[in-house]
Amino acid sequence: MDDAVVTGLLVVWLVCWGVLLHSAEPEVSFRRLDRFVERCRLGISEQNGPVVVRYLTTARRWRTAGAVAGLAVGLGRGLPTGTPSVDTAWILAGWFVGAALAEWRVTGPSAERARAALVARERRRYAAGWVSALPLVLAVAAVVTAVLDVIAWGRLGGQALVPCASLAVVSVATVVLVRTAVGRALARRQPGGLAPDVLAADEAVRHRSVHVLHGTGTALVGIALGSLLRLHPDVPGLVADLVTLGAALLGWGIGLRSVPLEFAEEPYARARAEAAA
Repeated sequence: MDDAVVTGLLVVWLVCWGVLLHSAEPEVSFRRLDRFVERCRLGISEQNGPVVVRYLTTARRWRTAGAVAGLAVGLGRGLPTGTPSVDTAWILAGWFVGAALAEWRVTGPSAERARAALVARERRRYAAGWVSALPLVLAVAAVVTAVLDVIAWGRLGGQALVPCASLAVVSVATVVLVRTAVGRALARRQPGGLAPDVLAADEAVRHRSVHVLHGTGTALVGIALGSLLRLHPDVPGLVADLVTLGAALLGWGIGLRSVPLEFAEEPYARARAEAAA
């Protein structure tokens, strides 16, 4: 490996560490807080502010770490041949994996005293049916594409079973993990005696977590599908790149979906009803 490659890798390594150290800082900018409040239709108070800040801090830390890890993996794959390069697909995949890990941590069981929710937490209450189904649909498409890849290379006398099977397994495993994580987010109990504004923040974080998890599932399975299309001998590389980019953008959009107005107002309406009773 020549000196230029070593120097480039060292620079990238230093940049990665700088990004990670910056993302570990506890401060949350007012701009990020305003964006979250706007999307979630949430009023910030002294009581619910820590809930939102904790979520945003955890999300930034893990997403950044995932993107940096994806960059490192992409560079490392080229080291054996002396041709390290920045692979956008690996960076995107790492970012989305980091986002999923952040949601997993945020939606973990609370150590505080908890009580059962008064409203049943059904998936369709937190996410539209197509949002929940999209990762599964893409996973089915990935499995079918993997089979077609193996058949096509078999006719040409080649072998593509291992990479195709690996990507298919990753797609199916991603769907299973997303559904498990969403179930975990919906099953998490709320601490007892929550004020309406704190309950609204807790529900907003839960709504956001469900959408981010489905968005990451859509993006990761879509990236795997794009890789499988790239392996097919008859599929143009541009098509595979468009599928990868489209899945990443679609997943990003799902994760940024706004909270419906009636959903945001429900905790306050519930508190008024309980007070009237």
